[in-house]
Amino acid sequence: MSIPIRPGHPYYMYEEICAQPTATAQLLAADQQQRSDLAAILASKTRLFLTGCGTALHAALAGEYLLRWLTNGRRGIRAFQAFELTEYGPSMDSNTALIALSHSGTATATIRALEQGKRDGAFCLTITAFPESPAAAASDAVLLTGYPQQQSPVYTVSYTLMVALLADLGLRVGRLATSGNWASQTASEAAASEIARLPDPLRDALASEDQMKQLAQRYQDRQRFWFLGGGPNLVTAYEAALKMMEANYTASTGMQIEEFIHGPISSLDDRDVAIVIAPPGPSHSRALDILKAARIIGAETIALAQADDQEISDAATHLIPLPRCPEPLSILPAIVPLQLLTYHLALARGVNPDTIHRHDERYAAARRGYIR
Repeated sequence: MSIPIRPGHPYYMYEEICAQPTATAQLLAADQQQRSDLAAILASKTRLFLTGCGTALHAALAGEYLLRWLTNGRRGIRAFQAFELTEYGPSMDSNTALIALSHSGTATATIRALEQGKRDGAFCLTITAFPESPAAAASDAVLLTGYPQQQSPVYTVSYTLMVALLADLGLRVGRLATSGNWASQTASEAAASEIARLPDPLRDALASEDQMKQLAQRYQDRQRFWFLGGGPNLVTAYEAALKMMEANYTASTGMQIEEFIHGPISSLDDRDVAIVIAPPGPSHSRALDILKAARIIGAETIALAQADDQEISDAATHLIPLPRCPEPLSILPAIVPLQLLTYHLALARGVNPDTIHRHDERYAAARRGYIR
C-alpha cells in the first residue's frame, strides 16, 4: 500500500481509531435487507466457517465466539487461519458456508480459501471494504464494511467494522435458525439492543486516551508486553499484541489467560508489563489470580475491567474502566484503549505507526520474497 507519509501526530492510525464509533453506527444502519437475506442462507447451512489472515483472522475468531453466542451454542461454527484451512483444514461441501474476511480483498491465502470453498460446493461470502477486489470476485456474495478510506496499514477501524458486522449477521442467523436457538424472545431482543448500541461503548472507550497516553510515557522503555485474555477476549489479546508489533515494533505476546500460568509466567519479570482483560465472565477469577501473581513477581500490570470491580482494581497497578456490555461484545470496547496505548507508545518511541517498516528497503526486499 502506497500512502503519503505524515510527519507527526495525528497520524492516519489515530484518526481511524477515533472514527470507529461513527463508522460503526453508519455500518449498522446500512444494508439491513442484504444482511437478512444472507442470514437466511447461512441459517440453512450445518457448518459456518470463518477465515482470514492477520487482523482479519482475529475478526474471524471474534466472529466464532459471537456466532456461537448469538445462535445459543450452535455446533459447526469454527474460524480458521486461511492458509491452515486450505492446506490442513477440513473439506467443505454444499452444507458449508465460508465467511472470508479481508479489508483489502487481496490476501492471497484468503482468496485461495475462497477458491477451495467454491470447488467444494460451499456458499462463499466475503466481508471487505472493496467490492471489486479479487476476494469479492471469488465469492457468491459480498458484505461491505463501508470504510475503504482507511489508509494506515495498522488496521483498526476495519477490525471493528468486521466484528460489528459479524455480530449483526449472527443475530439474524440466530433468529432464523430452525433449531430453537434462542431460549426466549426476550434474550433475542436484549442482544439486538446491545448490538444496536455498540457505537456507545466504543465512544465511551475513547475517553481512556489521556490515561493510555500517560501509561505509554511510563512504559516506553519496557522490553516486552503480555496481553492476556480468555474466551472472547483472547481475541483482544491477540489483536492488541499484533497492533503493538506493527505500530511500534515492541516484542508483544497475546495469550490465553490460563495458558500463561502453564509455563510462560516463568519468563515474566519487572522489565515487562502484563495487560489483563478482565470483564465479568468465566475468565475473571483467573485474571485476578494472574494480577496477584504478577505483583508478587514484581511486574506491573494494566487491567481492563469494569470501573466498580474493586478486586481487580486492588490487584492491578492500573485499572482501565470498560463500558458495560455482554462479555462476547466486550471485545470491541476492550480493543480501543489498547489501540490507543499502541499508538501513543509509537509516539513516545519516535516511531511512525503508519508505515510498519514498509519504507525501509530491507523490509521491502524481504516482503518481495514472500508476497505471492
